[in-house]
Amino acid sequence: GQLWSPADQQSLTDMANKLGIDVNDEDAMADLANGFYTVDGQTYAIVAADSVNIMDGNGFQAAEGETIMVAIDKETKSKLESSVASGDRSVMFMGDVRESSTGYLTMAMNTSYGGGFVTGAAAIETMKTEIAQKSQAVSQAKDALESGLISQAEYDSIIEASGWVGNNTAENLEKFAQGNYSWDKDKTAAQNLRDAWDILLNF
Repeated sequence: GQLWSPADQQSLTDMANKLGIDVNDEDAMADLANGFYTVDGQTYAIVAADSVNIMDGNGFQAAEGETIMVAIDKETKSKLESSVASGDRSVMFMGDVRESSTGYLTMAMNTSYGGGFVTGAAAIETMKTEIAQKSQAVSQAKDALESGLISQAEYDSIIEASGWVGNNTAENLEKFAQGNYSWDKDKTAAQNLRDAWDILLNF
């Protein structure tokens, strides 16, 4: 996706009002214009998502510009600010879903997931391909396990070989099965994502 940026002054003011930012706080407003928001000492990157992978083995789904708040650390903010200064707002985050305090979908970057984030179109595409392939491999292995084609030990080794992607996919597949959830093409991305977030937070 892209770090959020206001289309004009009114959209900046509207976002500030939604997030409870004092429009007279120059530092906070400058941060917001760059796509960042800080509350109670926690900084968030505000992302207009173009695609998202909920680790269900079905790859990346169109996110239709859905706004996602991503909790980040100060070091990451500094790196992203450098990217913005160079004219590149593209970013991909890897992390865990969190409860929302703003009404927007929220997640926390996890640096143990491939470093937590990547910037630049080429690096993002490489990471997306790697994640999609590993996640699909685990999903297919789960089907094979349930069909009796492979053993539990073989399934576990496939998960282990896929690292954090494998672990997350295995966990999410279990949660989605318990919650009877799958991505519904007849629903908007926002509806699907909120349903997925709800399952991941509550199962």
